[in-house]
Amino acid sequence: MKNVLRLFMILCIALAGTAAIAQDIQTKGSIGGVVTDSNGGILPNAKVTVEGQQANATTQTNDQGVYKVDNLLPGTYTVTVEQAGFKKSVSQGVIVYVGREATINPKLEAGAISEVVTVTDTGGIDQQSSAVNQNLNDQLYQNIPVARSVTSFFYIAPGTTDSLGGGRSNPSIAGGSALDNLYIADGVNITDSAFGGLGTFSRSYGSLGTGINTSFIKEVQVKTGGFEPQYGQSTGGIVNIITKSGTNDFHGALYGYARPKAFEATRKQPDDFRIAQGGKLLHVENYDVGVDAGGPIVKDKLFFFGSFNPTIARNIQIGASNSGLFTLLGKHTARTRTLNYAGKVDWNINQNNSLNFSIFGDPSKTNKSSFFTTNIDNATAQSVLDFGTRNTSIRYNGNFGGGASPYSLIGSFSQGKNHFDESGFDNFNQIVDRTQITFPTQRQSFTAIGRGFFEPTKGTTYRTTWDLSKGVNLWGTHNLGIGYQYQKGFYSGLRDRSGPHYTVPSNNATGTLAIPSSAAGQPLNAAWAIRLQGNSCSLCPLMLIPGDTTNPTGLGVGLRRVSLQQTRGEFGEPVFNTFNKYHARQPRPSFW
Repeated sequence: MKNVLRLFMILCIALAGTAAIAQDIQTKGSIGGVVTDSNGGILPNAKVTVEGQQANATTQTNDQGVYKVDNLLPGTYTVTVEQAGFKKSVSQGVIVYVGREATINPKLEAGAISEVVTVTDTGGIDQQSSAVNQNLNDQLYQNIPVARSVTSFFYIAPGTTDSLGGGRSNPSIAGGSALDNLYIADGVNITDSAFGGLGTFSRSYGSLGTGINTSFIKEVQVKTGGFEPQYGQSTGGIVNIITKSGTNDFHGALYGYARPKAFEATRKQPDDFRIAQGGKLLHVENYDVGVDAGGPIVKDKLFFFGSFNPTIARNIQIGASNSGLFTLLGKHTARTRTLNYAGKVDWNINQNNSLNFSIFGDPSKTNKSSFFTTNIDNATAQSVLDFGTRNTSIRYNGNFGGGASPYSLIGSFSQGKNHFDESGFDNFNQIVDRTQITFPTQRQSFTAIGRGFFEPTKGTTYRTTWDLSKGVNLWGTHNLGIGYQYQKGFYSGLRDRSGPHYTVPSNNATGTLAIPSSAAGQPLNAAWAIRLQGNSCSLCPLMLIPGDTTNPTGLGVGLRRVSLQQTRGEFGEPVFNTFNKYHARQPRPSFW
């Protein structure tokens, strides 16, 4: 890994002095078009200047009147075109989205260059990409009511809907399943390396840490089809998140948000409509404060942006009305505290080369509460959750070779880390009571005691991408490119169950079944269930079953024979260490 980083830095330094522009479709956008006169004649060698909040870029049209300015941060720009013998054309309010080209085709009018023609209608269609996507920038979600969560932005895009079983953090995109999406933030793969899903994913709780805070987001791009060759690893959709950068002006913000329970109406409860009671989520409260700051370190050259946004989420809940937890705790709170942080540094080495570094994360921890179940007779399953992510990325844009059509190079290296831990529960085996299922008036299945299955995990994903391209003018303008992506993910953890462990015997209780030697003598974790049995089970004890009006044993109403059965368990050491590798080569000609 050190050799990869060393090679990356050497290439960045070696290429820093070369003049060129490379297009980065994952984190930046571009402006391009054709400059003509009022009769449609092409105008070669026209001067094109693009002005933005961070820096300006200048280029010239080629012999076919075509120009293109790449590697522009998402935002609003002004495009000025000048040519001797023509009036100056100024196109204002040109919006650049990530991964898309804003098409501006100025038509210059004959006249003195000191005269200015201002164009305000700058909307255009990106003719350079086959991808079907929706770009949602910060101006949109700052002006419409959406929840303060990055996942709420996904659902604004057409073709995105609730995946139901995958949770709100993992939508169904263009009909794909919840865990088939790819999530990228500043070139960092923030998809859980084991199961898929956004940020930190747990088999017990679904997606937890989102990996990025909302105050750091400049734009969210949701791709639903026609993905460019640079993207892969997805049979669903692709969510590409771009973070904010500093500009030549200092900006800062201090803010706070509150969503107290007093602002909520009475919630509809599933328990009001179902036989098997599960507990009620009465209210959800959210509170957060934050500070953002950004600006120049060296004007036109070096910029910074930082954000710190602590949040608290409180779920006010109550146990199932017929459970012991209802009597024991009544209304109680499950609280999650998250310390969102983010930082970014952009270095414009010169007009044609840039280097970007970003780091962001969301370490989170809860109080001890009922996260796993509220349908239990005690507090033995209450636990503390500790989870979150930390992501870093370094990215180079530039090219080399000189001339009118140089070679363009984009290189990036990223690391995404996530973890999940669960602790604090009592050391009891989980026992599920399945004896009250005969009549609809009974309680149905519920947890009698114990947390059961838990799985603390750690994941790390390393990713590097390299893209080389060159423009060719032959019977039109073409772009030939080749790329390579390498990714390696590590995933480790402990797959265990609460309570004491046992030793696998060599035979069953009656000695009629020999246990294989590979299992006999091994430590065993276990989960149990109490089940009803027939009268023929003479070894099964009698138990008085609440709500049972039958008398199959003849010994009294509600007396039934039951057994305690092991329903889950794994023998041996429950530790796992896995890894995966992903390689992708991307030859890609494109024409326009």
